[in-house]
Amino acid sequence: MERSAVLVSGRSWCDRLAVRMLPVVSSPAPHRGLRIARAEVKGTLTVTDPPVFVAALTQGIGHARAYSCGLILVR
Repeated sequence: MERSAVLVSGRSWCDRLAVRMLPVVSSPAPHRGLRIARAEVKGTLTVTDPPVFVAALTQGIGHARAYSCGLILVR
């Protein structure tokens, strides 16, 4: 049985994804104690809903968008 992951308006096969955890980002005052976990995901994505994918590309994903996390780079 093939395993797949449903992503932002797309689908990718789990055995073709590479995940690398990046250093945690901590915020200085006035947001002391704020810590953001980050990861880099590499793989092949098949877009299944182009308008939703374009929105994710232009706006980012997740709660930490304001801290430059949740950005998507497509090559």
